[in-house]
Amino acid sequence: MADEGFLRPEPEILGESSLVPDENLVRPAPERFTHEVVGDTPFSWAGGDREDGRLPGSDRVLLLEEGSGGRCWVVDEQGLRVSVAGASLRPLGS
Repeated sequence: MADEGFLRPEPEILGESSLVPDENLVRPAPERFTHEVVGDTPFSWAGGDREDGRLPGSDRVLLLEEGSGGRCWVVDEQGLRVSVAGASLRPLGS
């Protein structure tokens, strides 16, 4: 038997909240970047204060837009378009 001696985990179906909204995917992902994230930084899909996930510290991003309230729209190396606090960004090379 091919499965003999192996434990197989039960499959788990992830909920809707685990999906990346289509409008937050940029394909192809950018090849040049303008800033890096300083420390683990919360992000929002919609631009508000709700935390939908986190970008890891030192992640490189392309700054798309400086928005109101100190928020900025960025795209990371995987093509995720998200809103972060502008204070969490540092220009590359500085």
